[in-house]
Amino acid sequence: MISRTCFIGIFTVLASTCLQGQSNANLQAKSGHLLKAVPATSNEAEQGWRTITGRILDFNKEALIGGGVSSRNGNSPAFSTTTQLKGEYQIRIPRSQSRLEYTYDGFDYGEIALGNEDTLNVILLYYGGYGVSPELEAIQYTQPSKRPFSIKVRGKIQSGGPQQAIGPYVRIEGTKDKIFPDAQGNFEFMAPPGRDILSFESENFPARKVLLPDLRSVYIPVKLWPGKPEQPKKRRKS
Repeated sequence: MISRTCFIGIFTVLASTCLQGQSNANLQAKSGHLLKAVPATSNEAEQGWRTITGRILDFNKEALIGGGVSSRNGNSPAFSTTTQLKGEYQIRIPRSQSRLEYTYDGFDYGEIALGNEDTLNVILLYYGGYGVSPELEAIQYTQPSKRPFSIKVRGKIQSGGPQQAIGPYVRIEGTKDKIFPDAQGNFEFMAPPGRDILSFESENFPARKVLLPDLRSVYIPVKLWPGKPEQPKKRRKS
């Protein structure tokens, strides 16, 4: 049988423990470190995913309908989508995916390393394998630009064949500005208002030209191809 003294002692210990627990909880709450056992919210469940949106256009600002956008990380499953009427696309991918691939039949392939941005507008150029770049004749743009804002232009310049482009750079037509890529071919600059034509050039390959769209940012993967090889002259029969 528990004596009165023992009962009072047990009660005192329990009360002290309870008060100490409440005191610690109050201190944690005041210091901002009180941990609450709550179920994960829908936002937290979505942290492993991201959604990328944008448009795919050609060098002349025309929408590429039915273009492919896909992502793959090693041997993991690929995620893909296609562009709609205005070249618009939306793709939901795991955050572990680090690159997006852009394709369109008859155009150069583009691959982009993903950063923090969730909007990627892309310009693809015609496949120019060993032929004169069709963009030189295709752009007939004589109207002055009415774009009142600068455009963030990013991209990568590569050689389209085994021969390497010598001293490649980007030229903003109408200015003296030349932008040279880094050792990996990457470039980034702000195209000023009123200047819409970019020319991608090198010492040994034909230029490729792009008409900038009225968008805040654009990514342009560029391959510089050799010019059309000369045909051997036919000898006259004597």
